[in-house]
Amino acid sequence: MAIPNNKQILMMIMLMTWVIGLSSCTKNQSISNPELFVKTYQAEDSSAIAFYVNQLNDGGFFLVSTVGNSSLLLTRTNKFGNLVWQKTIIKSGFVQYYQTSTPPWIFNGFTAGDAGHYIVQSGGTITSFDTLGNVKGNLYNIVINSEMVPQGTNFITSSCDGLLSGTVPSSNIIYEYNTGFKLSKSFSFPDSILGPGKVLDFFVNPSYISGSYYILGAKYYRSAFTTLDNSKLFAAKIPVSGGKASQTTIDTIDQTYSDQVEWQTTSSDSNLIILGQRTDVTTSGEFVYPVVIKFDKNLTIIWNKVYSVNNSAIFPRQISICNDGGYIIVGSIRIAGFSGNELPYALKIDKDGNKVWDKTITSNAGSGWFVSGRELSDGGYALVGESQQFGKGSTGFTTLFVRTDLNGNY
Repeated sequence: MAIPNNKQILMMIMLMTWVIGLSSCTKNQSISNPELFVKTYQAEDSSAIAFYVNQLNDGGFFLVSTVGNSSLLLTRTNKFGNLVWQKTIIKSGFVQYYQTSTPPWIFNGFTAGDAGHYIVQSGGTITSFDTLGNVKGNLYNIVINSEMVPQGTNFITSSCDGLLSGTVPSSNIIYEYNTGFKLSKSFSFPDSILGPGKVLDFFVNPSYISGSYYILGAKYYRSAFTTLDNSKLFAAKIPVSGGKASQTTIDTIDQTYSDQVEWQTTSSDSNLIILGQRTDVTTSGEFVYPVVIKFDKNLTIIWNKVYSVNNSAIFPRQISICNDGGYIIVGSIRIAGFSGNELPYALKIDKDGNKVWDKTITSNAGSGWFVSGRELSDGGYALVGESQQFGKGSTGFTTLFVRTDLNGNY
């Protein structure tokens, strides 16, 4: 076999470098320019709202929607958002908590009873599905509190990592589950442990469980709502042993606005992030916008940001952390000139809370909103929710799925 000379070796090196560079370029291009689309699923006469999306190993997606608050719609798509299969699972109640992101998929919720006048709290009917969406059966079904109570005075707020939280007429409750979905601990505390005021609702942050619960929520600073006692966001630390609790409440003196808690997450440096919806009460509720606050584990405020837009009302639903340490916020926006319709809206902020970009999904008619959003492993974002907008007129709400690039373009 002939030994290549220096010129041939040089040409071989150049060719290999070009091939490697081409491969790298192609890979980077696929990340920076993913398949973008706007898709809706389910028939027009069914109200279907997606609350969960996950990207699978083949680049496709798995979505979970509720249909009329009485059943689950499971949607499997390819990487282009085209349907692979759909399954409707009839359930009584509303599923609001998910645990696994790969098959078998497991969901947790609570059931409804007595024509909606009462609810039965359940730590959840947990059902597993195979990779084709077929029901494998109930793995576990526990009723945490089967007492029939008036609707609106007893409810569960979904959280994450095996934590559920909510309120009952006389106290607030936290439930912990182990990895087998067995109830491992329940904890209750009265409003008075946090000083004056009444807790409206809250989330439990899963980052700080050892010895104390860290909760993020909203409360009336006094005993009930008055024009001078609007609800405010708060962060609190409650020792599991029953020791002294601590709390930081936001701007209780300023009664020109009211806050409600929407979601929470953990920052890249393991601190606490709360998402709230702020309403200017001096404008009859017309001026609404997101507020995001970062706390450290001592409940000291690191930063406090608001995101208002002129002539618009923004209704945030969820916040989730991104790979760069920033966050994606999803919800809806009501813009002057759009006949009062709400439109799906996404807002990207950096790790310090500064606005990077925002996007509104517009069409000719109807309302829509995002409920959940996440950054994807191959670049961009998956944003899901509900919409009347695209091809369904103004009557039918369908599952909405928008795939964007890293800058929110679709």
